Amino acid sequence: MPSVTRALALLVLVAPRVAGAAPCGAPDFLTSLPRDGATGVPINAVVTAHYASPATYGGESVTVEHESPDANADTPREPPRDFTGVFDANEGLLSVTFDEPLVGGDEYTVTWPRLHASDHAAKGKGGKVAFRVGSESDTQFPSFGGVSGVTWDVVRERDDCTNSLEDRFAFDLTLLSASDDGGRDSLELVVFQSRAPGVQGDEVLHVPIPAKGDPVRVERALDDASGQVCFSAVVRDLLGLPSAGDSRAVCTTTVPPPFFYGCRVARATPTRLEAGPLTVLLLLSVALVARRRREAS
Repeated sequence: MPSVTRALALLVLVAPRVAGAAPCGAPDFLTSLPRDGATGVPINAVVTAHYASPATYGGESVTVEHESPDANADTPREPPRDFTGVFDANEGLLSVTFDEPLVGGDEYTVTWPRLHASDHAAKGKGGKVAFRVGSESDTQFPSFGGVSGVTWDVVRERDDCTNSLEDRFAFDLTLLSASDDGGRDSLELVVFQSRAPGVQGDEVLHVPIPAKGDPVRVERALDDASGQVCFSAVVRDLLGLPSAGDSRAVCTTTVPPPFFYGCRVARATPTRLEAGPLTVLLLLSVALVARRRREAS
């Protein structure tokens, strides 16, 4: 085997092997609706938090603080109120419905509790969000055109749970227009993945809808998204009302690694060598071959 060929083979053999990282299993607070800093929130809004699986709810209090921007220093401040939420274990959603309309123009701060993964497990992280209420109620179903396109790449990142490097597919989904009488910022996006067009599949992402024109990124383990994958999405408003009609789906076909990890890989552009130890080994092998050829001539 020529020296250069042996060097290339060695690069493949000693390149780090990345196993699927085990999840941390911490039932952390992830996102909420209304999102932090939202304005114009409908007066009949239901506030909802999304927790990482496998969160369990044991009746922990959701604390809500209410403050009027017109209040002066002499106005007694309303004490915080504790609410018991309703938990959807399938989606990891904890929701609170208020017993009276929110006050238009006022500010609310919601402190979401720390939840357990099980009765005896340590608690995950909680969260706090603040928002300002508008003057209108939300009465209509939201409108959403669906997903119009998808691009993919492979990203290599350090997993915080295992402290090891892990390859994952990263999909960027282009979204069509979305609107709601409660405001676009009041919408949450739910993304589904399937192996065939026209099949809704499994829920893989649950986030506040990104800003208009921005894509949304979905990261998936290599084993969960190799080959043909399809994505569709719906939106839901602050009452939990979903967008009507069939959700548009887009499909693509992925190719998993391995790649040469001494190189920066891009599917549509030439690779660029990085000055790592494996790259140095390859360059030394090439130089040795060239030297032997000069000595033999």
